Amino acid sequence: MDLGLQGKRAIVTGATRGIGRAIASLLAAEGCDVAICARHKEAVDQTAAALARSGVKATGGAVDIADLAALRRWIGEAAETLGGLDIFVANVSALAQGMDEDSWRKGFEIDVMGTVFGIEAALPLLEKSSAGSIVVVGSTAMAEVYGPTRSYAAVKATLIPYVKGLARNLAAKNVRANVVSPGNVYFQGGVWNLVEQR
Repeated sequence: MDLGLQGKRAIVTGATRGIGRAIASLLAAEGCDVAICARHKEAVDQTAAALARSGVKATGGAVDIADLAALRRWIGEAAETLGGLDIFVANVSALAQGMDEDSWRKGFEIDVMGTVFGIEAALPLLEKSSAGSIVVVGSTAMAEVYGPTRSYAAVKATLIPYVKGLARNLAAKNVRANVVSPGNVYFQGGVWNLVEQR
């Protein structure tokens, strides 16, 4: 497959497993230099090494997305290592499922604040690209209710109008912004794998 991404530079958050890793792997296979982050250094290092085997520049950082200062700093460092930035994929999620205060707070801090301020840090770099792209990984739960009411769906849904606003306001700067909402995805250690084990 040739998606015309050869030589592009991409950052993917939450990219050591599941959807995020699949995105980073596809970008690397298409010839993108890729920077990834997640919380656990060992998983980040292993994933970056696997991506580099595609013959691209791959780097990673252990970042807690809730630490916005650390996130901003890492995005700047990653883009410098890559020599610029063309694609920013906000994939990380707290996957907070409860209705308790802690679930709402975690979801808001990671899914909303991590996305918004990650994009804010990436935007000046994307505006220098000839074709900047912001991709926010959402969920079908943004539009459909599955089972009992959960904070996850409401928190994720807040990203839709935010990204629509970005798309309208950034088009003149040649930066696209989209939400992609995958359905259920099964992978080892993921939510559905855990449900299966119950």
